[in-house]
This record gives sequence, C-alpha cells and structure tokens, in this order.
Amino acid sequence: IIMSKINDLIQKMCPNGAEYKELYRILKWNKRFAGVDKKKQNEIFNTKTNISAQLLKSLATEDGNIKLLSTGNFDGYTNEESYNGDIDDCEVITIPSGGTANLKYYKGKFINSGNILATSIDCDQYYLKYIYHCMLDKKNVIQNFFRGSSVQHPDMKSIIEIKIPCPPIEIQKEVVRILDTFGELEAELEARESQYEFWSGKIFENYDNKNTKPLMDIAPGEN
Repeated sequence: IIMSKINDLIQKMCPNGAEYKELYRILKWNKRFAGVDKKKQNEIFNTKTNISAQLLKSLATEDGNIKLLSTGNFDGYTNEESYNGDIDDCEVITIPSGGTANLKYYKGKFINSGNILATSIDCDQYYLKYIYHCMLDKKNVIQNFFRGSSVQHPDMKSIIEIKIPCPPIEIQKEVVRILDTFGELEAELEARESQYEFWSGKIFENYDNKNTKPLMDIAPGEN
C-alpha cells in the first residue's frame, strides 16, 4: 500500500523518472567555500550563531525550546533564561566542519557550534527534509570527502557536486512522510524493548534459584 501510493504519484507526475541535480543547485549554504565557482553559490544565507562546543554544552537545561546543534552526538536544548545571545530560527541541514559526516536536520530555534549549515534554495520545489534523507543515503560518499591527517574536514567543493533525484515536491513530501512513519515505529519498538528489559530486570533482580520449583509442580498437566 505504501509503495503503491508513491508509484501512483510517480506514474502521474514524472512517468519518465526524476531529474538528478547537484546539491549546489538545490541548497544554499551559510558560507562560501574555497575553490568553488561563485556561480554555484549565487546566494548565501546568513546565520547568527557559531559558538564553541564547550560553551554549547554548558548551556544545556532540562527544559528548553532552543536546540543546541553540536557536531557530535551531544543532544540538548536550552532556554532564553540560560542564554541571552543571538539565536537562529530556520530549517537547516548540518554538516560538521570537522570530524565525521554526522549529518543532522532541524527546524526551529537553535544555536550552532561548528556545523556548516544548508537550507533549501526554493522551498516550493525542494523539500529540505527530503534532501536530508537523500544525503543520509549517501552518507558514506560524503564521509569519503572528509580528509585530513588528524582532524578531518569536509571537502565541500566535492560534496556540493553530489547528485540526488528531485521528483515533484508532492512525491518528496510523501517519501518523507513514509520515512518518518517508519522512524516512529522503530523508535516505539526500541522503547518497548528497553521497557521490557527494565521490568524483567526488576522482576528477577531478587531471583533466588534455591526457592525455585519445577514448572510441573506449579501447573501440573493432565495425566
């Protein structure tokens, strides 16, 4: 059922297949990259934040609505009371400026630390979360463009040349809807598994095999 809907949309809206486009044609970035033709970066979008990783982590609060966008696995939020500096508020894909290809997507208020940021060049044609999923699919390719002897840095000149399929936006949104649904189901399964492990541990934490009885003594069967 899921795939049939996408197939129906493809047959209706792009029966000859989707055009593949380079990332530089569909994304704009928050900085210009060395060695890149200016024609491939006609527009740069301005962001306000880029603080140190140490400061970013120190801002974390138990409750907050401002995402702390790190380059690593740190995941936290802060609030206006804990931080009175500049705050960005937009929809972005992040690529770490150093380390590994730990790609992220976020929409809303955030403070950035060490990430290169991208957003859609035209939201009516290119759905940013769809582009993010396409980039995740090519994460190994992107990782191969991280280079350096100690701390590796992304070769953005090469990364922005990566091509992804760009079907009509209705198809892009349907793809994202399906992937998000699968993600929610996966998260629920993981939560249920963790819950099972927790409660089974509670049940058996005082387990004493000296007091065990054979199952047949508890629930004897018919002779």
